[in-house]
Amino acid sequence: MTYAGIQMFMEKLNQLINCYDIPFINNPAIIIQRPQFQLLYQELGSMMQILFINQHQDHEKLNDLKRRFTNAAEEEQYIVDLFLSSVHIRNTTEDFPTPGDLK
Repeated sequence: MTYAGIQMFMEKLNQLINCYDIPFINNPAIIIQRPQFQLLYQELGSMMQILFINQHQDHEKLNDLKRRFTNAAEEEQYIVDLFLSSVHIRNTTEDFPTPGDLK
């Protein structure tokens, strides 16, 4: 994941935290997680400031830390995407008939 990829992930988190006019985002399962999304957004922003925005000399340890941070951010994005997919699937399958309904 690149710097731009992390920024896009942060924008997605920002929408999950602050967007109230999209019905999917106002799902109770997502609303309950908003404090976690807010914390993740703040932590990512802090790390972005430290690792990418502030000027540092290129050191091997700093480059290793940047790589580990971007890998962790990629994993976090994957987890958030899985969560959102599960919420979407639960919402869309609620309207499907159960096997008992088909008899």
